[in-house]
Amino acid sequence: MKRILCALLALCMILSLTACQKEETKTIDLNALHTEIKNAYGDSYLPAAPMEGTDLNARYGLTSDMYTEIIAEFPMISVNVDEFVAIHAAEGKAEDVKSALETYQKALQENTMQYPINVPKIQASQVISHGDYIFFVMLSFMDETSTGEGITEEEALKKAQEDNQTAIDIINRYFE
Repeated sequence: MKRILCALLALCMILSLTACQKEETKTIDLNALHTEIKNAYGDSYLPAAPMEGTDLNARYGLTSDMYTEIIAEFPMISVNVDEFVAIHAAEGKAEDVKSALETYQKALQENTMQYPINVPKIQASQVISHGDYIFFVMLSFMDETSTGEGITEEEALKKAQEDNQTAIDIINRYFE
């Protein structure tokens, strides 16, 4: 009887440890998150052109089997670089999606043929993940503090990081 009881207790412990190790992925409404970010940036939200299908593969290396839901936008005017990508990765594909976005980000950062005004924005871009949700954020507020005369590279980078943080704070709140 003691052996059976010990075996049952051991099984219960193993099952409880396994359950604790599984990461619960919170389900969020990407459209609501996207709307909140757009509202936070107001007229400064420049990525208004949606990207779909083969364009997602060509730009980010994402194929349709890698995600269940995606919002990807870039600016209509090529002189701007602001982008927003929100992805709910397909089961088992989160690391592949994150890697694809990090590869894209690195390629942008290594491209020396950028308009000088966009370099701080690109350097400040971030790929962040929360379980099966992965985001690429490169957003800014268009104002004189980011484009004015006499701003040092360090000041421009700090401003770009602060601008990006607005979206990142919103994203993080959805996962609290």
